[in-house]
Amino acid sequence: MGADRQPFGLCHGELHPTSLHRGPAGLRLLDFGKAFHGPGLLDLATWFGTRHRPDHDRVAHLLGLYVAAGGHPDALASRGGLPAATWALGWHRVWAAAWFIEQAATGAFDATTDTAHGVIVHRQLTSAAALLRC
Repeated sequence: MGADRQPFGLCHGELHPTSLHRGPAGLRLLDFGKAFHGPGLLDLATWFGTRHRPDHDRVAHLLGLYVAAGGHPDALASRGGLPAATWALGWHRVWAAAWFIEQAATGAFDATTDTAHGVIVHRQLTSAAALLRC
């Protein structure tokens, strides 16, 4: 339903301002610990983070800027019957919830944080369901 449309390839997974470092050698992208191969729209959707309510208009504007700067024009194409920004916001939240669950399953978190992480997973999946109209 559009997941393989352009832009497609290496996704950082957690692209936001704190993932960038500006130094004497220029601008560098850091922290590829959550990288995967998939739809590039998810990186653009995560630029503003997932701790706050999804802002469809802000992400749609960013997608427009991306295309205007030379990004693939399919970044603006609807996917699964949803506007590109809404689709990307929803699926990135599914990905974020899955990442938290995977980390818990591999023992990366202390048992004392399970409740807090459960709240995060619930918030992400509730938001994803609303965005993806499930």
